[in-house]
Amino acid sequence: LEKVQMISFWASIVKHMERMSSDICVPRRADKEFKASYPIEQYHQENFVNLYLDTLAVGIPSLDWTMGPIIFRMSMAKHWTEFIDGELWDAQLVPLVRAARQNSAKISSYEVQYEHPKEMKAEEEFSPEWCEKRLFQTNFLFEHVGKALKEGS
Repeated sequence: LEKVQMISFWASIVKHMERMSSDICVPRRADKEFKASYPIEQYHQENFVNLYLDTLAVGIPSLDWTMGPIIFRMSMAKHWTEFIDGELWDAQLVPLVRAARQNSAKISSYEVQYEHPKEMKAEEEFSPEWCEKRLFQTNFLFEHVGKALKEGS
């Protein structure tokens, strides 16, 4: 299972959201743990994607777009349940963009010391197949999430 350790961070993320009056929070991997526990190709690819999407995300704080887990208030759920066109990562991120752009949802980020499973790093690092998957993910996110960010700017 992937990202099971995230469960241990939920209480602190919720407290952060309450302090910040956030509607949506995207956890951000602490760089030390991110770099040490992820395949090096994934570390660089996801940082690149995050930087690119941040450049398009006018009015949205810098996010770890590729982290995965997102936490939001129940009042925000409609953005995800009403988005029926999503195929992959866009199903998670386009509703976030729309919530921010169309409904002025307050988005925040909260750093977590998440460590990826060692088994996943060992399996995926230096693997051409996983590099190709990451290239696909990069292009997909640029096309679909990038488009949503450009439409709303």
